[in-house]
Amino acid sequence: MINLYFQGRVKNRARYEEFACNVLNELLPRPFKREIEVFIHFTKNIEEMGLCHVEEKDVIGVQINTDQSAGEIAQTLAHELVHVKQFIRKELNADMN
Repeated sequence: MINLYFQGRVKNRARYEEFACNVLNELLPRPFKREIEVFIHFTKNIEEMGLCHVEEKDVIGVQINTDQSAGEIAQTLAHELVHVKQFIRKELNADMN
């Protein structure tokens, strides 16, 4: 099971939360037997549009820069969730960055 946790402030946050759930359901349609936690943090405190990193086994962190338009935030969120999928399926690891 993938558990999503959202942190930080962003306008229309509920829409982004629903969007993130829909994107992950498309990218990873089958349920997982292990617990995976994904923390999505909306912030203005990063220079990049978004970041994704493994914090520990089965814990992935995503940061989304909120100093973007609504469409750019959604696009960045979708992009970073692709990296979440890649980390979960071991198609990407921290050494590949």
